[in-house]
Amino acid sequence: MDVVESLHLPPPSADFWEQAGLAGLAGEALEALPVAIALAVCPCGALEPELLHGNEAFERLTGRRPLPGAPCHLGDLAGAIRSPQQEQRLRKCFADGQAVAETVVFQDGDGPGVEINCQWTPLSSDLQSGRAWSVALTPHPRH
Repeated sequence: MDVVESLHLPPPSADFWEQAGLAGLAGEALEALPVAIALAVCPCGALEPELLHGNEAFERLTGRRPLPGAPCHLGDLAGAIRSPQQEQRLRKCFADGQAVAETVVFQDGDGPGVEINCQWTPLSSDLQSGRAWSVALTPHPRH
């Protein structure tokens, strides 16, 4: 039986991406994904990260597209009201750099709204303004 050995290599550095010409390709791939993805930064002590960029699927799902010049919060987009317990759990996970999921209801006109699962994942790069995050949004199936 063949044995597969994990090399546990670190992710490629930013220099690698630039030298290999892959930075633009990675950005293009992010935009083309059918899954709603956004990149965010969470300043220390903040309840939730500021969304700095969302792909096209993010805009289709939420109706908004965060951009670096006009950041926003996911809770603001959804009009989400979180319980004090939810806020405390999120704040702790964001402060500790732990992945966390939450369900947020996005209003869809006058209807009941759409439940969206939001999976926050810390990225290895910390920025001067705070920790970098990605968030993937997945609609719950309608019953």
